[in-house]
Amino acid sequence: MSAAAAGGTAVRWGRKDLLAVADLSAAEVRLVLDTAEPFGEVAGRAVKKVPTLRGKTVAVLDFGYGTVDGGAWGVARAAAAVERAAWELAARRLSADALTVPLAADAGAADAAAALDALAADLLVIRHPHAGVPATLARRVRAGVVNAGDGAHEDPVAGLAAAWTLRRRARERDEAGAGDGAEPRLRRTDGGGEAGGEGSFAGMSVALVGDLVHSGAARSALHALVALGAEVVAGGLHALVPTGIEALGARRADSVDEAVEGADAVVGVPPHPSTADGRAYPSAREYHRLAGLTAERLARAQDGAAILHAGAPQRGLSIAAEVAEAAAEGFREQPADSLALRMAVLYLLAGYREEAP
Repeated sequence: MSAAAAGGTAVRWGRKDLLAVADLSAAEVRLVLDTAEPFGEVAGRAVKKVPTLRGKTVAVLDFGYGTVDGGAWGVARAAAAVERAAWELAARRLSADALTVPLAADAGAADAAAALDALAADLLVIRHPHAGVPATLARRVRAGVVNAGDGAHEDPVAGLAAAWTLRRRARERDEAGAGDGAEPRLRRTDGGGEAGGEGSFAGMSVALVGDLVHSGAARSALHALVALGAEVVAGGLHALVPTGIEALGARRADSVDEAVEGADAVVGVPPHPSTADGRAYPSAREYHRLAGLTAERLARAQDGAAILHAGAPQRGLSIAAEVAEAAAEGFREQPADSLALRMAVLYLLAGYREEAP
């Protein structure tokens, strides 16, 4: 993959698969974000399609949440359906042939992946509730594999998309405030090495709050933000913040109020459906009181702080209804940013397959 295609960074993509943001260097994280930049403009064209992956086949293997419906599980299944559609749309906007294979969580993952590999699929997008399944399958197939979420382990594209949304908004704010002496959110550094490149988050404080134990998207976002130089402060109910999160580069706060204090951006993570049985928190009302994104709580952050949400906002639980309405326009931008990230990832992996021996 040429450096020019990625916004001029010096690094080249050299991976068959994208399995975890933790595996990526800071330069590789920037490469993915830079590659997404031009794809973000495709949605504004009259013809929302580019011929980049013409003749390629992208298969989405979604092992989902099984057959549980209703309540929080129903919300999760609806969000998963949108995720599947977004992967298909990303592939088709790149002119690839796209298909989705929805399966139950207990289906034979290895057999399904092997069958699609035998059908000469170029890329497999795999979502599974159990950690490590996409990585295991990647070692068994010739196709490139994208981890679209493997339980609480990682959801690389979701995490990278959150970082890209924050970078885009910070750039827009910097440009708007360039004439009034406002302190820039993004730092420009020289070179294309580990600490170089455009869009460093050095000096930016990001609060990551909510159910961080069960969210692969939260873990991926943490890795991406730390790689870009941000100070990440993790907060939530004690049972829902991983022990040892400091080893991943975050600072653990004693409460959500402390986490959002002075933050330049806040990323909310809704509770996983499995926590709604009373083990992690006694009631939705109590969770909202202690960890929900309320107007009073967000007033502790910096003026104009970006508000993001990892997953579908759960009004009255992870976020107050009035806050969700006020941030609705920003929330609508996140799926578009995520689509551009998906296109960038498919483009990079397909390019590697063409250039690799």
